[in-house]
Amino acid sequence: MPGLGGHAGGHAGGHAGGHAGGHAGGHAGPTVLGDSYADSLYADALNRQRAAVIDTRPEALKQQWTLRDRPFKVDEKHPLALNRHVMRWDGWVRRYLAVSELIRQMDYVLIPPGETEDGRKQRPTLELTIGEPVSGTTLFRLERPDAKVFEKQLELVLQWAELREERTSEILTQIDNQTPFWGTLLPIQADRLEHTRELLDIAQEMAVFVEMRFKHELACWRPCDLSWMVQPMITTPGHGSLPAGHATQSYVVVAVLKALLDTVSDDDDARRSVNQQLERVAARIATNRVVAGLHFPVDNIAGRILGTVLGEYVVHRCRGRRPPREGREEPEYYRWGAGAFLGGRFDPEADFDPDAQPIHTAGHRPAYFDYTPLPVDTPAPVSLLHNLWAAAVDELRRLDMRFDA
Repeated sequence: MPGLGGHAGGHAGGHAGGHAGGHAGGHAGPTVLGDSYADSLYADALNRQRAAVIDTRPEALKQQWTLRDRPFKVDEKHPLALNRHVMRWDGWVRRYLAVSELIRQMDYVLIPPGETEDGRKQRPTLELTIGEPVSGTTLFRLERPDAKVFEKQLELVLQWAELREERTSEILTQIDNQTPFWGTLLPIQADRLEHTRELLDIAQEMAVFVEMRFKHELACWRPCDLSWMVQPMITTPGHGSLPAGHATQSYVVVAVLKALLDTVSDDDDARRSVNQQLERVAARIATNRVVAGLHFPVDNIAGRILGTVLGEYVVHRCRGRRPPREGREEPEYYRWGAGAFLGGRFDPEADFDPDAQPIHTAGHRPAYFDYTPLPVDTPAPVSLLHNLWAAAVDELRRLDMRFDA
């Protein structure tokens, strides 16, 4: 999983694509400040051209078009107008603005180990809270498993290591850039889906901010820290093990794409097929990190539910809505909810198996998962995120890639 320094450095240093979360956007275009024309040859040529073609008449001094100012108040009938000017900025600028909008209302509460009032063992826990659209909501709660869980999971890590030779090409190419793997299902690497790719970049970069805080506060050791038998096949990243970053980011992508494509309610074979393949790509990307010796399966299990919750949060903040269908006149907002991974209830022998570990099905989810739906009728405040969502949906519709009725 790429470090955030690479993101900011890539943007500020001049690489517009940067490493946006899982690098879903790839190379997004020209450099940021010093582009390919910023050299002495072009500078001289452009100066000479200006001298030759400039219109020096006084009446030519005034610009030839009208520049409209942005509105500063929300028009309830046309809410997108408030931030329409965001499309004037370069993509890397929009990403900075959108990520800051997503995380500005987030806060964290670290609960130290100890004993609860009713005498139960309190494990180190980090809570992620949000200030809007539902003020004071705990969006996610991650309780660190006991040390014996990680020790037991070493057996699974060593078993998965047998697949290293088979998975080498995937493991190496997925270190920073998973775009081609999602692109086999949906051509997000193509320019015709530039806004879809941009939105995925934003969602993943937001996820990096969140997951790094969980990794830091819970400070879980890596497999290679517990045993010299692991011997990872690639360099172990310099941050904590739980939750797994690749898993978190991959399931953020799944949640956002499901809403963009309108497959959240998989009530027909076509939608179910799309969702199944999206889930399988995410699971394989996450599992490859265990195969490489970088993570325990429990890291992926926690990362999956965290990524799902964060992805749904992004969709809700973007005001993503299901289009009207037969028997339903008005669009409906997609589901979102608060989640938790309860390490104290985790079975140390449990492997990463998404099909057997449902998140949304209350009667079937494992004891170490919790998921509480949040009110979909509480709209997120108007923000530039809505413009970016609309741009992505529009291009998917133009290409007949959305399951609109």
